[in-house]
Order: sequence, then C-alpha cells, then structure tokens
Amino acid sequence: MQGTRTEQLILDQPAQLVCAGFHSPQATPSVLIWPCTIPGREGRIPLGGQVSDYTVTQEGDDWVVMLHGTTLMYRGAGPVRVEAAP
Repeated sequence: MQGTRTEQLILDQPAQLVCAGFHSPQATPSVLIWPCTIPGREGRIPLGGQVSDYTVTQEGDDWVVMLHGTTLMYRGAGPVRVEAAP
C-alpha cells in the first residue's frame, strides 16, 4: 500500500561504521572522501590515522581503501580519496 514503505540505511563498510560511531571530540587527522549516498553526510568520513596510513586502489569497478595495507576500510563506488582533515 502506498505510504507504508519504510526505507532503512544499512551501514556496511568499515569506514561508514567508524563514522556512525564517531561521537568523540578528538581530532581526526584524515578524512575519506567518497561518492556519498547517505543524505546529509556530504561524502566525508573522519578517519583516525594519518593520510600516509591509507592506500587507495581501484579493483575493477570497486575502489578499495586499506589501513596499513591490511585492514579494509572501504570497498565500493568511487572515485574515493583520503586527505588531511580540515
């Protein structure tokens, strides 16, 4: 029936989960810039490491962001980049 549908956003990327749980006033040295599909997020996810701690690669249609080359932070639509936080 029209008007009964409820949409839910599912945060399924580690970087999205970091952003969702990020309520601390501590400084964030870097930020992940991505083609955001979450209204009001502006495509910026605060990250705890330095820019040099992250690698960004493209694997087929997916863009991949790794922390220290071992921890997956993002896999999905791109292009994405990690830059110093303002």
